[in-house]
Amino acid sequence: MKPLIECCTGYDMITGDGFEIPQIILDNDRCDLSTALLAFYSADGVSYLLNRLENENLPKWHVFIKNLYNFILNRKYVKGQIAFKISLSKVQIFKLKKILSEDEAILQKIF
Repeated sequence: MKPLIECCTGYDMITGDGFEIPQIILDNDRCDLSTALLAFYSADGVSYLLNRLENENLPKWHVFIKNLYNFILNRKYVKGQIAFKISLSKVQIFKLKKILSEDEAILQKIF
């Protein structure tokens, strides 16, 4: 059986078929933290973290990314054997470190 992270890799949620397939992957009991983080990053979660505003132009995206973000923070997904590191610029890392709270420490470990 194909690992869930492979199903999520390369899937474009914004211009692809939307959030249905990623949501099925994320709802799977075998979905781990690295897969959830990949989905978050692939769905432009960094923009969500930097702005935190509801995007009226993309209501489905906003609901998806906000729910996924809360599941990650509430540790719904367990740490698996595959690590996930986000490739961010130094400026993005600096901005995120300034705005993330102690409750968001789980996200600080990935960049």
